[in-house]
Amino acid sequence: MARTLDGLRVTFVAGTLGQGGAERQLYYMATALHASGSKVRILSLTRGEFWESELTSAGIEVCHVGQQQSLWRRTGNIQYQIRGKRTDIVHSQHFYTNPYVRLASLGVDVSIIGSIRNDLVSELQGKQAFARQIALRTLPRIVANSEAAIDTAVQIGISRNRLFLLPNVVDTDHFRPVPGGRSENLQQPVRLLAAGRLVPQKNFALLLNVVARIWQKTDRPFSLSLVGDGPLKASLEKQSRDLQLGSCVSFAGAIDDLAPVYRASDLFVMTSDHEGTPNVALEAMASGVPVVARAVGGLTRVVPSGAAGLLIPAHDETALESGLLDLIGDTQRRQAMGQAARSHVVAQYSRSRLPGLLADLYSSALNS
Repeated sequence: MARTLDGLRVTFVAGTLGQGGAERQLYYMATALHASGSKVRILSLTRGEFWESELTSAGIEVCHVGQQQSLWRRTGNIQYQIRGKRTDIVHSQHFYTNPYVRLASLGVDVSIIGSIRNDLVSELQGKQAFARQIALRTLPRIVANSEAAIDTAVQIGISRNRLFLLPNVVDTDHFRPVPGGRSENLQQPVRLLAAGRLVPQKNFALLLNVVARIWQKTDRPFSLSLVGDGPLKASLEKQSRDLQLGSCVSFAGAIDDLAPVYRASDLFVMTSDHEGTPNVALEAMASGVPVVARAVGGLTRVVPSGAAGLLIPAHDETALESGLLDLIGDTQRRQAMGQAARSHVVAQYSRSRLPGLLADLYSSALNS
């Protein structure tokens, strides 16, 4: 039986409060707990980012613990905050904050939870890989936002009974279809949308190459809007110019609220090399927009292929090109997929599911 959330004291440790998917999910969790009567605090390694003001406006305390870059000094700051205000649960929101939570909990009577936010394979690479590996193997409870990540964790030797699926959720009231449904004029371009950080993981270079080939093969006008910012922006813009895509492709930059952008789109496209449970896919589907994506990570569970979108084998560019061509030319199929996508997300990924999921997670952590 799940423990009630009323009166539970929960401290999250976040690496950033910037405009990312993990940070949006943190906001959803913190506000759900707050509304359920829990006492919630956020310990953040960064200061002054987008979600900090949203959290404080919602009545949630945010404390900065990242004054120094040193792992040990930050750990000391976190432990000081944990000791200073009694806490039942310390929940790491990012994979790279797992070592801080594991070390800060030593000698403190508190239940701790780690997180896997992506496919795990990529997360175990780069800086502090050893510390992250040790934390992963010693945390008593770990949440993952996709079953694919859980499967990978089990494959590298993590006991399945230490792993808990906490899927991403979406605000289906905010992300919703156009009232009355879409109307299309065959003379107007079919509007493709891609969104995310302009980083190698998202592989937008692949998308531009596919769009260039489609541009030569269809008489049905279409356009691609690429929303986001990041280190690859200049190279992607140059690639678009080199491919002579002209007005077919636009770079919209970062946008705070994508809800109206989804509603103005006909297809959402993802060409990522790896993913957990991407917020953008859930938001697009909640908005009645079908998703065409490479079948990687958690996307294989999120998108019911053939009904609410298309999942393309990860290494089959020809299939991706063909799938997009088919849907660009088939208005009725796109609209039917969009309706099915909305119904699927409302049933499986609505934000209203969070209190029950969190109660189950925290009950298991406190009783382990």
